[in-house]
Amino acid sequence: NTAIVLADESLLMQALHAIPDEIEHLNITMGYPLADTPIATFVAALIQYQVNIQTDSTGVKSVYHRQLMELLLHPYCRLLCPADDLRKLIATIRHDNIIRIPLTMLATLHPTLFSFAEDIFSYLNSFIDVLDTHFLEQSNGSLDLEFIRQYRNRITQLSTILQRTGATVDRSELTILIRRITRNLKVQFRGEPLRGLQIMGLLECRLLDFD
Repeated sequence: NTAIVLADESLLMQALHAIPDEIEHLNITMGYPLADTPIATFVAALIQYQVNIQTDSTGVKSVYHRQLMELLLHPYCRLLCPADDLRKLIATIRHDNIIRIPLTMLATLHPTLFSFAEDIFSYLNSFIDVLDTHFLEQSNGSLDLEFIRQYRNRITQLSTILQRTGATVDRSELTILIRRITRNLKVQFRGEPLRGLQIMGLLECRLLDFD
């Protein structure tokens, strides 16, 4: 007999984190913007990281600290990198006020995550696949898994279209293009209305019957 009605669909993740563990049965009957999902923000951070890699006159590749920190602080990055090494690197960058970080300094965190990607789509898909496998093995990873698989479908469609047309997209334009194809898409959830706590949007609550 209890429902949480969200006026803003983007508040779904915060609402889920605020629900106590005592709630055993939970049903979501609303859509969630695909562009606001954790996998979407992670892919955007990966692309911005790649865009901001520069090579100096000696051939040393480095990245600007803001784009790197955005990636390092993402929750998915913590799943891919050793936690202690990640914390130490973040502390070092902040303490020493490092503006540009050489990629060699990041090699110990992950063998390929912080390397320069020759093929951006293969680079993105490799980490999407790793995250898919990770959440598939987690008992509470179904929500992230649904986000990842729907997002991967859009990335695959975009890659296929570009290959068929022979079009080339600059890395700096790729973020804008992905955002445009995902901004109006929603991950749809269907729940069991007769059991558990209900979470829904304004549109879904129009047909509610009140006791």
